[in-house]
Amino acid sequence: MPISNFREIQANWIIIKNQGYELFGFLLYTDADESIVNYISTGIFDLDILKGEKCQIFIIEAPSNRWIQHAASLQHPWWKLFGSNYANKIEDKTENYISRKLALDIISNNKKCIIITGNGNQINLNQLLEPYNYFNRSEALRIAKHFGLNYNEVPCLIFFYDLYSRDVFKIDLRNIQDLKSFFRNFFDSEEYYELINNTFKNTKIGEAL
Repeated sequence: MPISNFREIQANWIIIKNQGYELFGFLLYTDADESIVNYISTGIFDLDILKGEKCQIFIIEAPSNRWIQHAASLQHPWWKLFGSNYANKIEDKTENYISRKLALDIISNNKKCIIITGNGNQINLNQLLEPYNYFNRSEALRIAKHFGLNYNEVPCLIFFYDLYSRDVFKIDLRNIQDLKSFFRNFFDSEEYYELINNTFKNTKIGEAL
């Protein structure tokens, strides 16, 4: 489930907990963890299925148009929580949208395209064309500290039962090369089954895989 920042989860925690989940997780990584960033661009749809219905995993990402459409069509829990913020951003095929998307594609890799506002602040043109794309993956470092982890333990996947407890189960992702295979194997494993059922006792599950 993509979120913009940790506050979104804190503000909606009671609602989220009442959805019937047995387990929660955070996939923690920053822009510097390029292999995970690249995986999530399409792998988010895999994870949404792999985790099953009893677990919800949060990631710091801006929801893509594809994700928004996916969530809306399935009435996904994310859509019920945050969909109203993105309903008017579902991709359309109008001439205006296509022109806008073409402009975005042209300048998306040009970091020199900036606009200077009246107060002197600089805004990347990419951000102007996609205004809902405000998020910072480095928020993952603050979340790691919230759960009592060290900065150098990121990237990792953590699981927890209570947002305000430091009792977490951590999987170290720092040396994982094939994320697709790793996640498919892990979410099929006995370790994950035990986590869902709150019977797993080893907090260093990453070392056991």
